[in-house]
Amino acid sequence: MIIQATEKPKGYFTKLPGHYLWFDLFDEHGIYAYVGVEIIDIWASFHTHIIRWSHCIAKSLKLDWKELVFLCKEKGVKIAVASNEDMNDTRWPKFIKLFGFPEPQTVLISKQEL
Repeated sequence: MIIQATEKPKGYFTKLPGHYLWFDLFDEHGIYAYVGVEIIDIWASFHTHIIRWSHCIAKSLKLDWKELVFLCKEKGVKIAVASNEDMNDTRWPKFIKLFGFPEPQTVLISKQEL
């Protein structure tokens, strides 16, 4: 239940384009997740990479989420976005409900490298 801002992305996040705020999330056993937050105007896109998972970490993550939301609100954010590229991930709806997100919606997107 400790959030530490970091300068550089770790793990999966080293491949993400954009400008992010980076955070390491800790519990008594060490880092349990990396979080990247991209803020664009009133929007914040949250990217979470969980290293360890348990019921205790779920509780810690819920508390840490509240702290991250507070930090974003201080920067003028009004809307939080979470996404998952795997449309068949049956754990995703349950995971995002931990943070108060409603049932996910299907959104079709396309991207083009320029």
